[in-house]
Amino acid sequence: MWVELGGDLDAFWRQTPKTFSIFVRGRERAREEESRRANYQAWLTARLTGFAKVPDFDDIFRPTGQRDDPARMEATAKTIAATGWGEYTPPPSSSENGAV
Repeated sequence: MWVELGGDLDAFWRQTPKTFSIFVRGRERAREEESRRANYQAWLTARLTGFAKVPDFDDIFRPTGQRDDPARMEATAKTIAATGWGEYTPPPSSSENGAV
């Protein structure tokens, strides 16, 4: 995990639990920021195409840790489909999936 996050293998053995935790939280924040920037770039690209009206960025992407309710997600999908981005197909219900 340490090396995967960009840490030096030799430095790993000199870490305390506190410095390890600080490093991991910092890398997590960096990855969240990278994801936000990629999402924003995709949103800007969609707006620049002029193909259809694109919903506001904050209506599409929520900050990390905030969950959206299914009814709002479905309404957003219908709005996007109505603006010419494709046909809306509702997700299968749990009974159709074979779920109990």
